[in-house]
Amino acid sequence: MIRLLMVDDEPTTIRRILSRIDFAAIGITEIREAGDSEEALKICGEWQPDILLSDIMMPKMNGIELTARIREMYPSLQVIFLSGYMEKEFLKGAIHLQVIDYIEKPIDMAELTRTLETAVERVQSSENSSVRLEKMGGEYELSLKRKLALELSHEKCDPALTERYFKELFPGEQAVHCFAMQLCFYQPEEKEFSTLLGFIPAIQQAADACMLQVAAAVRYDYISAFIFAGEKKRISDKVFFVSEYLRELRKELVLRNSVYTIGTGHVCQALAELPESFSEALQATDLAFFHGPGYHSYYRKNARKFDFEQSGARDIISGIKKNGRESTVFRLREMQTELSRSEGTDPEDIRRFYSSIILQLFREAM
Repeated sequence: MIRLLMVDDEPTTIRRILSRIDFAAIGITEIREAGDSEEALKICGEWQPDILLSDIMMPKMNGIELTARIREMYPSLQVIFLSGYMEKEFLKGAIHLQVIDYIEKPIDMAELTRTLETAVERVQSSENSSVRLEKMGGEYELSLKRKLALELSHEKCDPALTERYFKELFPGEQAVHCFAMQLCFYQPEEKEFSTLLGFIPAIQQAADACMLQVAAAVRYDYISAFIFAGEKKRISDKVFFVSEYLRELRKELVLRNSVYTIGTGHVCQALAELPESFSEALQATDLAFFHGPGYHSYYRKNARKFDFEQSGARDIISGIKKNGRESTVFRLREMQTELSRSEGTDPEDIRRFYSSIILQLFREAM
């Protein structure tokens, strides 16, 4: 399975390439597209490409800068540049990054096909040679953990693939106790892909302190992580198992002055349950809406939901003028108390409700 990521701010270029080249015949089985470098980095956070086909001249971040960023994550990435420009500075950058080729626009499809075939050959050969070398160091292990975390957090998780990754990472171990976690940050700079990557070591250090195993990865603008306690670590209390780890993780996050929220799913005893635990972790993180930053929330299946209809919440909006200031304020405070106890309520429903109140107040003030 060979993955190709195409990056170009001109959609017509990508469409033309897709319509003119038989990728299946070359050996490329999966293709994703990005309209700019920022989108490309987000895609790489959840999907590891084998080949990058990128335009050079793009806004915000050019293709050479993008390649340098992605190469930090995937050193064996095969790169092909596209550009209508031939300035020496760009050629020097391309040579420094050891790209396969530099193809001018308008694109010669036969030339591009030959270059893609070369890239595929290099990817296939690396699976038998360079990967074995990477296993000698820690980079391969980190890459494998990232793949495991991304697969477990994917909407269409492949159980056979996760089992293979897990057995390679932790040979002889069983996922005796494990749980999923979502780690979100509030400060804009902490949502950047490169910054989020810097939090992965903190997640690992917390696990090491508790003698646990962890697989973590950046996904979109948050981190997904899966914590494992094998047979060597006896777990007598499932709640304590989670709390012990989170206590160590908070220590690491405090040292970094982070503004964060943590959501966790239920503790599992089988690897196959972790995608469900991750789905619960996503829902649990929404509870930060009720409690603010720095909050850790467990998934609660039967969390109370606020009923906007039976509570008469809609009547408040329509009766702002008729009921008067004191009555309306009293009723809003009463409702706010009820909402704070109704953690099963969709935050979007609450936002829409208060937006309706603001709109009605604006109309009354006209």
